[in-house]
Amino acid sequence: MSSGATPVAGTAGAAVAPRASRSVRLSWNSLTTRLGAWFALLAAVLLSFVGVMLCHTLEAELLSRDAAELSAKSAQLGNALRDFESISALRARQSDFFGAVYDTERQAIVVADARGMPVIASRELMVPEGILHGFAAQPGRAQQTVNFNQNGDDWFAVLTWDALGQHSIAATAATPVVLVVALNRSSTNLMLGQFYRQLVLMLVLGGVITAAIGFAVAYHGLRPLRQIDATASAITADRLNERLDLSRAPDEVLSLGGSFNAMLARLHDSFRRLSEFSSDLAHELRTPINNLLGQTHVALSRPREPREYQDVLESNAEELERLRKMTEDMLFLAKADDPATRLDRQTFEAREEIDKVAEYFAVVAEEKSVQVAVDGHALLFADRRLVQRALNNIFANAVRHAPPGTPVVVTLAAASDGAVTLSVANAGPGIAPEHLPRIFDRFYRTDPSRPDSAESSGLGLAIVRSIMRMHGGRASAASVPGGMTTFSLHFPASPKAKPMPPT
Repeated sequence: MSSGATPVAGTAGAAVAPRASRSVRLSWNSLTTRLGAWFALLAAVLLSFVGVMLCHTLEAELLSRDAAELSAKSAQLGNALRDFESISALRARQSDFFGAVYDTERQAIVVADARGMPVIASRELMVPEGILHGFAAQPGRAQQTVNFNQNGDDWFAVLTWDALGQHSIAATAATPVVLVVALNRSSTNLMLGQFYRQLVLMLVLGGVITAAIGFAVAYHGLRPLRQIDATASAITADRLNERLDLSRAPDEVLSLGGSFNAMLARLHDSFRRLSEFSSDLAHELRTPINNLLGQTHVALSRPREPREYQDVLESNAEELERLRKMTEDMLFLAKADDPATRLDRQTFEAREEIDKVAEYFAVVAEEKSVQVAVDGHALLFADRRLVQRALNNIFANAVRHAPPGTPVVVTLAAASDGAVTLSVANAGPGIAPEHLPRIFDRFYRTDPSRPDSAESSGLGLAIVRSIMRMHGGRASAASVPGGMTTFSLHFPASPKAKPMPPT
């Protein structure tokens, strides 16, 4: 990462070492490029809209002012026309008429008769005949504004009806005339053209600047994502304890960063468990293999009687049987972890399966003077074969650790929504609190010396947990040292399981 990047450190675990960020490619697949382009496009559209509105407003304002100026000039000229008694008098004294009100080089004045024929003009302004004749043909029309071009100049004119002799005593009757007051707008249009060109240039420059700003803002805003990318690239199997520092992360990245840290925690835990599982597996396999090799080497060290060879083979058979059972259990756990594994679910009375398992362990329980008591009834919608296997493992564990003369109590409890809890409790030394969270782990034993390694593979409770996960439920354990230890199987409610009526 760059030196100005936000530092990344672990919220849980070791700090993440800063690394150089990967270069951002200017392609449409880059999120930075997309955000910058959209920002530039939005800014360009907004600037263009403002520019068009500004041009339209300026042009309309200038035209409105020109129209107001011409209207005022037309009113002044109309008042002056009323002092002339006839058209001939107007022609004879036109210098007086123009000198009274005409005061700008940009303006032109034309007076035409009622037929639209020019009578006098302040300059050589040729108002198109069609405009004059058309307005003259509408004597009732008060005023008209027109635009026309002459010799490359743009003119804006106001045409009005007026009359001669209204203020003159010598006039026998008022003579209608058409008054044309025109304004040369070439300089205004030239100024507007220059303004438009400058505005377009400013819009182009503004678009380029906003595109650069948008790219910079997007690049800076996406820096937390690049930090996540750098952190993910730096993580290896021996650096799974690294975490992202989310103390300065924006709200939009908090959820992603939290999920990323949680994923790292799960991976770290999974790798740890896998490492421990591999170590335990090697230990569990090493013992029977060493026993087999040792007994075989001893048997082959010298000639022996057939009975001695038979004893060695019987001992080897026991070790091989243990290896076979361990292999089958491991294969079952691997299959249980496969999401594609399907269950043969059916509805059955859980009490029936418990009675079968209790009868199977009756001989062992009787030898230890352990009594099995079952209480409750419940319907289960589950795989009967897998439920029976889970019960076998829990019963075997309870009978093995129950002191002589103590009971093993099995309880069935059904909730109103159809969920079922099956509990197996036995007295005994109990399980220390620090062992309970890992009691269902593979090859985990509460006694590191493994005194019962010859009797158990250490996978029984792990199989129970996997079976419950396959059913969408869970397995739990509770224990009071020197008191009762209880293993519980929690089956979720199912639409096909009949709920117990409310009490």
